[in-house]
Amino acid sequence: MATTFQRTATVRNYLNSQIVDSSYSSITLDKPEVGDSLVRPYGLGYLSSLVSMIGNKNIVQNPHYSHSEENRIRDVIVATATAGAAGAEVTFTVDASKQATNSNSAAPEYGTSGSTNVTMPQQNDVILVPNGSGGHVQCVVTSTTDSSYEFTATPKITGENIPTVTTAVEIAIIGTQFGESSSEPSAVNPTLTSYTNNTQIFRRKAKVSGSAMGNLTWFDNLGENENESYWFYEGVRTQKANLFNDRETSLLVGEATTNTTLTGTSGFGTTKSTSGLVPFIEANGQREQYTAGSLALTDIESMSKKLFKQRGSTENMMVGGHDLIFEFDNLIRTSEGLKAGGVQYAGMGGEKRAVDLGFDSINYGGITYHYKPLEVMTSPELLGATGLTYKNMGLVIPLGNVVASMDEFGNDRQNVPNLRINCLSDGKGGSREYVEVARNAMETDGNDEFVINLLSECGFEGFAGQRFGQYYV
Repeated sequence: MATTFQRTATVRNYLNSQIVDSSYSSITLDKPEVGDSLVRPYGLGYLSSLVSMIGNKNIVQNPHYSHSEENRIRDVIVATATAGAAGAEVTFTVDASKQATNSNSAAPEYGTSGSTNVTMPQQNDVILVPNGSGGHVQCVVTSTTDSSYEFTATPKITGENIPTVTTAVEIAIIGTQFGESSSEPSAVNPTLTSYTNNTQIFRRKAKVSGSAMGNLTWFDNLGENENESYWFYEGVRTQKANLFNDRETSLLVGEATTNTTLTGTSGFGTTKSTSGLVPFIEANGQREQYTAGSLALTDIESMSKKLFKQRGSTENMMVGGHDLIFEFDNLIRTSEGLKAGGVQYAGMGGEKRAVDLGFDSINYGGITYHYKPLEVMTSPELLGATGLTYKNMGLVIPLGNVVASMDEFGNDRQNVPNLRINCLSDGKGGSREYVEVARNAMETDGNDEFVINLLSECGFEGFAGQRFGQYYV
């Protein structure tokens, strides 16, 4: 039997010296001082949800979805020609970029599968042919040959001639010119552009053994509501944050899967992915390349001109990596005229002295950009990883909606959002935007585990891509 007391102090203190039985050597009677709050130096883990924040939610009944957009109801001609004498007729050849073919095979009810070449312009169109000196020659189209994508045109003014056009130029159609008792013109129909995309399935899982579920920690701020002390709740919360970050990042930069090697791999035959906002802008929007560290007013000017030309919005959100936001602030701060008193900085006096060197918006050429940094583009574990250039990227997103129809007075009758998130229906009146299912494995496969499966199935959809913009290096 162990002795009941001991006079000698140990290296710890007299209190612990009361325990002399070797079987209790790992036990201390001192109560440890452990902080009861789990410190999260990187926040709760949720990154700013740009696409979810500005995009409308829509429930779809099919994981593959599409919509159609009408192109401009008129367009410029792009063509080449050989110089003609004063007042002479000249033959033009339409550039391949503007050649079109109507196919009967697109209509399943037809028994033929032939196709017809379509040439723009039409006979009797009045066109403006650049003369190479900043001016133009106004001409009338006298004939068209659809099979060879050619048309002829003659100057309207005596003595003027059509110059040589070796490099395809844009030729505007400004009207038509017919004679009295003229024959009817050729019919013209607008063309459509089809947009397609898919939903993508995102999944995460949290698991704990049956025994560990009851283990109590020192912390009292765990879990989604930050009021739990069991570690399992923190595991679920972090996986939910990862699921949302997976989804938001993919809705931003994800690409459609086209590699048959991947889809031919066992287990990946039905995998599908959504093409996100960045690929949408890169394929359809206005892009402006700049030199990192040297963003110039000419870059903003160029973007504003492109957006205005393509009927972009006059009010835009511009989000990007933190490095690009610095570029904008420094550009404004150091621009001539602005640094000489054109800008008055917000300052605070008294005991606290500070100056706000940042800017929230810039308007150039009638186009306003309200800009802010996007965390996901700078976060080192995601798009801010070394070697990526998203930190230098800026996305111009139009505010407001896209007009789908108007009345005779020019008032909007119907509009659609600039972008939206499509969530697959769950067949019960809701969607698979977020699905959380808890399972006690003892009841299913006999394993002593508690499992929570997390799932989200949704995809990106953008409208009128020409109204968006991108700054990139």
